[in-house]
Amino acid sequence: MACIPCSDASPTWAHCPNNTVATGCIPGYFLDGNNCSSCASTNSFWITCSSNTVALSCTNASYLSGTSCLACSNIDANCAYCGLTNATATCTDCSTTHYLTTGGSCSVCSVNVSNCLSCTQDGQGGAKCLTCDTNYYPADDHTCSFCNSSISNCDLC
Repeated sequence: MACIPCSDASPTWAHCPNNTVATGCIPGYFLDGNNCSSCASTNSFWITCSSNTVALSCTNASYLSGTSCLACSNIDANCAYCGLTNATATCTDCSTTHYLTTGGSCSVCSVNVSNCLSCTQDGQGGAKCLTCDTNYYPADDHTCSFCNSSISNCDLC
């Protein structure tokens, strides 16, 4: 009888004594009885795990805390992406209505740039507006400029 690769029995199997029993799984799956189950189906933040209760790595929308993946919003309510820096959870990017300050917190775009709806960090710890309120446009100086103040005969932009 010829040997067949475990992946022929199931694409998620890494080790198996036969085509009906898994004894090891590919990354992103864990051994669940005689089969392999997805880590992400256990928790949407999980990338890899060793069981249905132990996470080993997390998506960039979460961070590893012990054996669990916690949402970036635990760091800051408007933190969209985060990671671990020297074993400390840190925010790396904010929701589109906020920008990441040099202190690592998320600040509202419109507080620092009037009429700004969405922004990103400008590289100096401030906000660079990407989308502005109606009748305003994102200017080269990272602010929102009134349409007819810079564009002749423009009432709406």
